Amino acid sequence: MKEKNKFFNKLLYKLAENFLINLFKMNNKFLPLLALCFIVFSCKNEDKKTLVDSENSEATAIKRMHIQMDVIQTTANNYAVYYTEDNTINFTPEFVIWNEVKPSPNAQTLDFYFPESVHPTHVRFDLGNQPEREDIVLNKFRFSYGETALEVKGSEFFNYFQKNDSVSTEIDQANGSIKFLNKKGSKVTPFFYPNEALVLEIIKIMK
Repeated sequence: MKEKNKFFNKLLYKLAENFLINLFKMNNKFLPLLALCFIVFSCKNEDKKTLVDSENSEATAIKRMHIQMDVIQTTANNYAVYYTEDNTINFTPEFVIWNEVKPSPNAQTLDFYFPESVHPTHVRFDLGNQPEREDIVLNKFRFSYGETALEVKGSEFFNYFQKNDSVSTEIDQANGSIKFLNKKGSKVTPFFYPNEALVLEIIKIMK
């Protein structure tokens, strides 16, 4: 009886030993593969996390009005965009965005970023506050709010703004631009009030 028990114990020990050896060999063979699978799986999870984070960031991003002007101004100046939120044209110095214009013979883009909490109904363009200036060329301007935008050639400026009889202009249909002429000795600021068409476009953009 004791001999049988010894025999079975040796057999079980041998089987266990073979099992462990084979398991170790299998681990050595498949360990790199398992590690590779783990890396790929981790990368996929990270990509998914990045995508989700990006989508969440875009979804929570706060939109705001952004106006751009593409101009040529050969003398230093300061442009302003006045705005109201009460459906009036009662523009005041408390509600204005300024932008410095550097003198250059080349076109430059001016960016006017509105505060995130502002929802303008009317805007006024003031193209310079310096009495000594040269002619101004406006190639185009753009209103945008989130993914919605309105881009207008300078030659179509008066489709959206009222004329200022104190400021002479020249329309260049070929280049799609408008030139605001400076009368010698004139100290008039070239400012322009919105017309009904622009007010309606702002309403569309802000939806």
